Amino acid sequence: MKSVTIIIGEDGYLVDRAAEKIVAGASLLEKIDSVASEKEEAQLRDLAAVRESFFTPPFMEPDKTTWWRNADFLPQAGKSPPAPTKTVKEALEKFAAELAAAKVAPNQKLVITGKRLLASSKFAKEAAKFADVNVMAALKGRQAVNSASASARELAAESGLSFAPGALEAFVAKVGFDTRSILNEIAKLRDYIGGENRPVTNDDVSQVVSPGIGIEAPVWDVTDALGERDAVKALAALERMARLESGSSSGFAIAVTTGIEGFFRQMAACADAERTKPGSGAAGMTPFTYRKCLGFLPKWTVGELRRERARFLALRQRAVSVAGKEGTEALMVAEVARACMTSAGKGGAR
Repeated sequence: MKSVTIIIGEDGYLVDRAAEKIVAGASLLEKIDSVASEKEEAQLRDLAAVRESFFTPPFMEPDKTTWWRNADFLPQAGKSPPAPTKTVKEALEKFAAELAAAKVAPNQKLVITGKRLLASSKFAKEAAKFADVNVMAALKGRQAVNSASASARELAAESGLSFAPGALEAFVAKVGFDTRSILNEIAKLRDYIGGENRPVTNDDVSQVVSPGIGIEAPVWDVTDALGERDAVKALAALERMARLESGSSSGFAIAVTTGIEGFFRQMAACADAERTKPGSGAAGMTPFTYRKCLGFLPKWTVGELRRERARFLALRQRAVSVAGKEGTEALMVAEVARACMTSAGKGGAR
């Protein structure tokens, strides 16, 4: 193993677990955490602290490990997190060159952890000369769902919890794939259920669980109620979402109307596909979402789905426009209640 290890991955919990295995047992461990270092000045300060720590040998201890944690301003592509400034980028490249040229004592280690590292960057190419670089590839699609479901089931079991049928899928759909978010939301469920000897239900997930890292506010609680044409549930879900949202009412209205318009668009496409060939409506959906759609479709005609999509699209455009911001939230509530009304000869509203 080389003296320097770089661990890169979007899942902070898994990255930290991998780093902890390396730093475990260190006689002297110095941590520099850049989790709050968003500005150039703070980033340069952290980098200087890492350099000083690593290039200062242990005196009274037999070994020393420096852990630079949450180094999320390494060279990278994309906007989140943002790429480093030119000054920080040059400082990182200079540090990498120093590490490549340094003769490091065998009793010293440096561990660097962060979300992203651009493989084609000068820093990354230099790092390949002196470091063990471990890039944890982000899972996608069904693999990501299966992995998150397995993690949630395992972590829930460690907390003495289990999931009722369908609740695990609802939990993962709401929390997302970030392991630390999964762990935090399971802890909330544990506190909510308390000493009751029962599994976690869909209702528990709806009432307690919040979106994880990178997941937007839970508009699907509203769309699920709309799918059922249940006005009481839809309006209650809107109220819960409003408590979670911060900022202007227009921002809240934009988020909700965007989600609802997308829901009706997806439902209409699924209905069209199912009429042509049963089973073909699943394209582009997870099995969990597809099953929900199939459950909602008997409560709607294709014409209704298209009409509702058009209405909420128009409402979203009103929310976005400067002139239409006033009163949009009240209109949105009224539209949600109206959409749940039972059409002639159909069930669903309560």
